[in-house]
Amino acid sequence: MAAPWPDAFSHPEATHRVMLGTTEVAYHLRRSARTTLGLRVDDQGLCVSAPLRARPHDIEHALQAKARWILAKLLQRHERQRQQAHEHLDWGPGTRLPCLGGHLVLHLDPTVRCSTGPALHTQLAGPLPSEQPLRLRLAPDSPPEAVRQTTARWLQLQALAVFQQRCAHYAPRLGVQPTRVALTSARTRWGSATSQGVIRLHWHLLHFPLAVLDYVVVHELAHLREMNHGPAFWAWVHSQVPDAAACQAALRQKRPAWWR
Repeated sequence: MAAPWPDAFSHPEATHRVMLGTTEVAYHLRRSARTTLGLRVDDQGLCVSAPLRARPHDIEHALQAKARWILAKLLQRHERQRQQAHEHLDWGPGTRLPCLGGHLVLHLDPTVRCSTGPALHTQLAGPLPSEQPLRLRLAPDSPPEAVRQTTARWLQLQALAVFQQRCAHYAPRLGVQPTRVALTSARTRWGSATSQGVIRLHWHLLHFPLAVLDYVVVHELAHLREMNHGPAFWAWVHSQVPDAAACQAALRQKRPAWWR
């Protein structure tokens, strides 16, 4: 069921308002020496950049002409913020994190010698159980940021072990040998491969089921044979991951805000 369309959108520094259909849009207007009108929708809302001599009537006419685009972008922003609010985590005892098809449940215990959880790299025969404890060496009343950082450090160590194992599994099948497997926190890529044989994989891939993680591993290993996305490259990928399209669709879904 689609979410109801908001009655209004508002920029926190709004200087002007316009009715686009039945929706009121409060936007921020900036004037400069530019010669054309510019429109931008970001996480704050609609910002309009106009020439110094642009008349209010001309600005409104331009907004009406772009009404469908503006409202679509504002609705996307609204839905993204609504989703992020829904997915917000309170980092502490009992927090549940999706991991390899199951969930990790945080337990804070200052008496444990070190943070410990399931050895993910030995449990790849199937998905993680629906609930698996992750015990962190922290007091139950630890600040949320400390819990988040400690969880991230544990996940990063596990991610590297998982990636190394999956690369070792698939590399012989593709007839390649990576020189190094490393982690990345890149904002726009799930992985990368260099001509020197270095494979880098985003540790947030642990959020996905193993089949999706394996697709990225195979994708990057295939680049050690073909440093492009041509037919030969995709033939190598599909030889190991026949349902690559489904994995790509899963990766295109926006990550929960708490992974960022």
